[in-house]
Amino acid sequence: MALSMLQPPAYDGGMAKDSADSAVSALERKQEKQDARRRHIIDACRELFFETSYDNVSVRDIERVTGLTRGAIYYYFTGKEDIYCAVVVEGMERVRDLLVEAAQAHEGDPKAQLVAQYRALATHYFEERQVFDNLLRYYFGMRPTVKLTEQLLEDTESEVRGTVESVTEVIEAGNAAGVFDCKDPEFAVMAIWGLYVTMIQMTGDNERLRAIARPRDVLLQQLEDQILALVGTRQ
Repeated sequence: MALSMLQPPAYDGGMAKDSADSAVSALERKQEKQDARRRHIIDACRELFFETSYDNVSVRDIERVTGLTRGAIYYYFTGKEDIYCAVVVEGMERVRDLLVEAAQAHEGDPKAQLVAQYRALATHYFEERQVFDNLLRYYFGMRPTVKLTEQLLEDTESEVRGTVESVTEVIEAGNAAGVFDCKDPEFAVMAIWGLYVTMIQMTGDNERLRAIARPRDVLLQQLEDQILALVGTRQ
């Protein structure tokens, strides 16, 4: 009896596994909560930065729109610039994802892919014009007056490159299939981008440009025709 009392308890592998699984689940729940809080801050600050400007936004403004204290905000971000970085990069990721998803929906048909990509951009513009306009300003170098970090510049440059490549690949596939006759697909993408983001604003519901505005459906069809012409679409 004495000897049996001195023996260590038998190892229960099932209990150890349950304990480990419980610890993993707790960590996953914590991470999900942190991700959700970080997402809340980005979503709340998107309108804040894009309705006013980076330079005019204060930490108090961020506290107000998020409903969080400065300490809680700084748990997820190092400061205002870090939040701005997340907002801009997230916006660019959304544009890139829209283009990729539109192309995937018409796999094997480059002409339909190209048209779908710019229709997706048009939908995004009309649904979130304020966000789209401000992302365009960033794309074209109209950035905050403060010096931005190299990391932000690298992150946004990577997103711009991904956006351009997602359309360039469609044009290259069209060239290979004999659908397009485009000598420089990347230059064509930039030319289309310049045309598109300028002309998409000339719809009838844009008060700033109503003197030269056109009905939305007419304008979109004309833009589509010009885009297909720029890549040398074969009839």
